[in-house]
Amino acid sequence: MFAMPDRAESPAARFTPVGRLAAAGTLVVGATFQVVAFALIPDFDKTVDRLEWIAAHDTQAQISKTADLLAVPFLVAGVVVYDAVGSISSASLGGTGSSSRAKAGCLGASEQRRA
Repeated sequence: MFAMPDRAESPAARFTPVGRLAAAGTLVVGATFQVVAFALIPDFDKTVDRLEWIAAHDTQAQISKTADLLAVPFLVAGVVVYDAVGSISSASLGGTGSSSRAKAGCLGASEQRRA
C-alpha cells in the first residue's frame, strides 16, 4: 500500500552535510525564538492591561521583543528552506504562492542550478 521512496531521490540527499545542518538549525532556531517571545508575555484582553504590564516588567518585555525580532530572519530563511526542498521534489508545488520573479530574487543561485 505504502512504498518507501528511494533515499537517493529525496531532495535532502542533494544537500551537503553542512547544508542539512544549516537548514535544520534555521528551522529550529526560528521556532525557538518565537516560542521564547510568546512564552515571556502573558495574554491580555485589553491593550491598556498589556501596556501596564510592560511598564511593570520592562526587562522581560524587552527580552521578549528581542527574541521576536531575532526570529524574523530565521523564519524568512525557513520559507526558503521549505521552498528549496519542495521545489526539488515537486516543481509544480514548489513555487505555489510566489511569483517566479520573486522566487528567482530569493533563490537566484538555486534556480540557476536546477535549470
